[in-house]
Amino acid sequence: MLQRVIKIRHAFRKIFRKLKRDRTPVFIIDCGGWKADSVQKLRKLFDPECKYLMHTFEPNSAYAPFYKDLKNHILHTQAVWIYDGEINLFLEKQIPNQQYSDEQADSLLFQKINVDAQKSIKVPCVDFSKWILSNFMKSDYIILKMDIEGAEYAVLKKMINEGSIKYITEFSSVPLLVE
Repeated sequence: MLQRVIKIRHAFRKIFRKLKRDRTPVFIIDCGGWKADSVQKLRKLFDPECKYLMHTFEPNSAYAPFYKDLKNHILHTQAVWIYDGEINLFLEKQIPNQQYSDEQADSLLFQKINVDAQKSIKVPCVDFSKWILSNFMKSDYIILKMDIEGAEYAVLKKMINEGSIKYITEFSSVPLLVE
């Protein structure tokens, strides 16, 4: 029974998305893009024809070359945060002879065990809630993926408090992106 309910709900959401997208500007926002892997997966899932404008926020400019050939895409080399300005980006620990894992990534939070608290770079940051309110309308269809290494809590709290969360039509979580 539960399987059937899930299938019906999924089918309804798919129909609703199609109807709404046909009438409304659609934007895909990827917060925490890393090496553009999630851009490709989001496109495959939501926009295989690259019709919709996609914004990616990736504060580590070392990853910018991964984005150079993407179509209908804007890369923001800024950290998603709760104010405009600069912030320390703590770089991932370099562990000899270890392959990359999902646990490794740069973070704004030095307390994370996968970062080197002594190794950081200053990066520009953007008040994401204010950016949403300034660049979009509530009637836009916005798909948001946010994987910003623990900073989600502060950012989402501010979005809730300021009402910009209501601009987001659909959230895409990391498990949806795993193939």
